[in-house]
Amino acid sequence: MSPATTARIRIYLPPCLCALTTGLVSLCYSGPGRELVRGYLGDILIVIFLYYLLSIAWQSTAWRRGISVLLLACLLEFNQLLTWSAALPSPVRTLILGSHFDPADILAYFLGTAIAVGLDRRCLLPRLLHLSTGGRHSGVEN
Repeated sequence: MSPATTARIRIYLPPCLCALTTGLVSLCYSGPGRELVRGYLGDILIVIFLYYLLSIAWQSTAWRRGISVLLLACLLEFNQLLTWSAALPSPVRTLILGSHFDPADILAYFLGTAIAVGLDRRCLLPRLLHLSTGGRHSGVEN
């Protein structure tokens, strides 16, 4: 494994696992505001998780990764408008693809993408550049 790949794993795996864990915990939440937590917070967290997962595998600009994840999330949301997806009831399908179209979910996807890209550009990318270049690079090019 190349040093750049190792650096990407070291930088992006912790926030990826944090977003995944928090998202899974939000699925189990049953207190006040359950719909808000399970619905919108879960949507924000899944987009953050996908962004950092993609960041481990795809060495591209933060904006390209963010737009790619946002497009995927919106595509899956608009897929819920199609009647054929409702004809395949399954708890796993519902968890991954959703059960109904909600325009507010798209706002949650935008927010999650903005959070992920913002944290990446402000906090993680400078560390990645430092690790992958052995400390010879100090600027952010992303």
